Amino acid sequence: MHEFFAGSGLVVYGLRGMFALVWANDISEWKAAVYEADFECEQFILDDIKNVKGTGLPFTHLSWATFPCPDLSLAGSIGGIHAYRSGLVWKWLRMLDEMGDKPKILLLENMAVLLLANGGNNYRVLHMALVDREYRCGAILLNASHFVPQSGPRVFIIAVQKDCPIPEELVGSGTMLPA
Repeated sequence: MHEFFAGSGLVVYGLRGMFALVWANDISEWKAAVYEADFECEQFILDDIKNVKGTGLPFTHLSWATFPCPDLSLAGSIGGIHAYRSGLVWKWLRMLDEMGDKPKILLLENMAVLLLANGGNNYRVLHMALVDREYRCGAILLNASHFVPQSGPRVFIIAVQKDCPIPEELVGSGTMLPA
């Protein structure tokens, strides 16, 4: 797996035994030090995601991005999905576009407000960007406080390449956002 916006490694810790970590990235020196001390990673790139090129990324089956939330949060600027910090998700998508052999599974994680802020348009534009890249996708909400020391629900956007079969029991028919 790739892990973008890796932080101190909570995602790779949670997925240990399911996916082998081959590449990770974060901009924080402190978080990178914690990450590298706790996890074996073939490549940890300490750099701004804007400087990372997709052509140099190793193939993985999963690419995970916990992109910054300040522009989506009520505590932040509420600038939306195209604002400076939260808009870094587009740099992640640019890197995917640059890759020759794309991951079969993409997973994005953020605050639940991503689904409803701006009349649902923040999520809608991200959803359509994934669809345009030939992925089937949807969002699920989980209350993070049941799993980690964090309060409130988190949204997980799961995207699977169109040609990749999904077992029927994993496909839901949950509520859709208003059009």
